[in-house]
Amino acid sequence: MIDWEDQYAKNMKKYDGYAIGKTFRYLSEPDIISLAGGLPSPDLFQTSATWSLIFRIPQG
Repeated sequence: MIDWEDQYAKNMKKYDGYAIGKTFRYLSEPDIISLAGGLPSPDLFQTSATWSLIFRIPQG
């Protein structure tokens, strides 16, 4: 049987995964609003209010 622990570099023995991967567990919590990866639903954005503000900006 191969002892795989001896096959890895020393820094990999303490590797605990990517920080971004650890944050994915929070995406399912209802109190967390994520703006990454298409979340939240576009239906939640007030696009009509946003457009009305954009049209008020003077054109330069």
